Amino acid sequence: MGRGFTNFQAGNQKKAIEEFSAVISINPNTAEAWNNRGFNRQLQGEFADTLKDDAEATRLALGYALAWVNQAWLLSTCRQESVRDGGKAVEAARKGCELTDFQDYNALKALAAGFAEQGNFEKAIGWQEKAVERSPEIQKTDEEKLLQMYRDEKPFRVVDISAE
Repeated sequence: MGRGFTNFQAGNQKKAIEEFSAVISINPNTAEAWNNRGFNRQLQGEFADTLKDDAEATRLALGYALAWVNQAWLLSTCRQESVRDGGKAVEAARKGCELTDFQDYNALKALAAGFAEQGNFEKAIGWQEKAVERSPEIQKTDEEKLLQMYRDEKPFRVVDISAE
């Protein structure tokens, strides 16, 4: 796990995926390894595999809020239209919010993104306002930009930074 995190932090997603896969081969019941491998796969643009890893992480640990939030964020904001599913995103984000007593700004942000993906910008704005309130000071500007997108009735899309 440590080597996986180190490679992730160094920006070496391929190696991180290998390391988290090694953890899974040793102990396939490690939800955190499934979640972390999925997140690195998402960064690599391997969206179908990400969804499989997210599903396994949440199956193994129903109370693992981060896995629900990561799944919701991908389903809401993926640049690949065929991956997005606002209904499933809202369900996953709501689970992440419930598990964090609606206090984690990332979970609230994922819920807002899910509603934006559905075209329900009124709810997206309401939840993103709560995300702004609960976000750390260093994140406020980014969260407020996202809020303005929803006010402009635009859903958020993750861009492919490797293509820029």
